[in-house]
Amino acid sequence: RERASFVTGENLGRFNVTTAAGAVQYSGAGAYHNAHRNLLSAGVGYAISRTVTLVAGTGYQDLRYSGTPGYRVNAPIWNVGVRLTPEPDSTITVGYGRKDGANSLYLDAATAPTARTRVYARYSQGLSTDAEGQQDLLQSTTIGSTGLLTDSATGAPVGSTSAQFGTQNGLYRLRSFSLSSTLLLNRDSFSVSVSNEDRTNISAVTFGPGVNNGLLPVLPAGSSSNGTFGTLSWQHELTPVMTFSASGTYGITNYSNLGGTSGNGSTRQTSLQAQAALSYQFTETLSGSVRYLYTERNSNQPQTLFGTQGNLVQNTLLAGLRKSF
Repeated sequence: RERASFVTGENLGRFNVTTAAGAVQYSGAGAYHNAHRNLLSAGVGYAISRTVTLVAGTGYQDLRYSGTPGYRVNAPIWNVGVRLTPEPDSTITVGYGRKDGANSLYLDAATAPTARTRVYARYSQGLSTDAEGQQDLLQSTTIGSTGLLTDSATGAPVGSTSAQFGTQNGLYRLRSFSLSSTLLLNRDSFSVSVSNEDRTNISAVTFGPGVNNGLLPVLPAGSSSNGTFGTLSWQHELTPVMTFSASGTYGITNYSNLGGTSGNGSTRQTSLQAQAALSYQFTETLSGSVRYLYTERNSNQPQTLFGTQGNLVQNTLLAGLRKSF
């Protein structure tokens, strides 16, 4: 993955200009075989007032994915929108545009109703793979002292749904929405979030050999899944250098248009993930953490879409050190 960008400073006054070029190359099977994603874009913002900025952008996109069937886009892209900044701690950006071969809406909002509360909302549409999702997660998040993920730009808590969906090798069109809120107290913080992901497969998803070398089901192009997840988390400062955190996520995912993958062409899966972590700040640049994770999946099919017989239970214990320079 390669990326270069240029953003103007304050010398242009009301105007702000951004230019970017990015490229991604893949090497693998299925949708990743000889796949690539190239993008050139330019955007401009014009501040009507201190609280309202109009934004617009254009560019060109070249992307190619293999699979059954393959997918190719060579076309211009564009977007228009508005960014509202009613106060220093609040930013709301909403817009409409064309990218990844389809028109879509987008929303990115962060606001602070009170000095101790934060509310975040995000909606996006686009084309993605699980590998790209993991790359985007690495680029847009940071790991806090407790080992939990937060958004690098807004500080919002980030909950990954990859444990609920599993890792797949197909290409899908993704619509995602998340709403979260955080309450900050003197030694405690509480967060609650709700998210929804709707996926429609563009190319077939293959799972490879299963138990006793039997082939696992293939999700055909056109199959879809819709998952809704709720997360509740708590973080407590035990001492100035020691912090305890805990969180739980429950999700329901419905799969449809599965063809021969399941007996009735659809299935439902519930998932539960709970974790607890203890972190210690040894020095200003060195911290350590111990974390326990419990994951459980249940499906109404004898064999789930991920090759497990009935239910899946996973226990994970992680210990690590984090050093900054």
